[in-house]
Amino acid sequence: MPLPICAVHTATGPKQARRCAEKCGLARESAKLAAEMVARVYGEDMAAKEDAGLKFASAAAHHD
Repeated sequence: MPLPICAVHTATGPKQARRCAEKCGLARESAKLAAEMVARVYGEDMAAKEDAGLKFASAAAHHD
């Protein structure tokens, strides 16, 4: 199993390890925020679909 990127940087120096850890933390927080935003919009879309009395809804081009 390959080492995590931060583990590799730890071997090259504490400054790089600290920067990597900060970037990993930022990436994690960004991913969590994105997931929350997607879940919120998905919920809004499903509520609008139900309010319109639809069973299915799609904006995909192949459904035109």
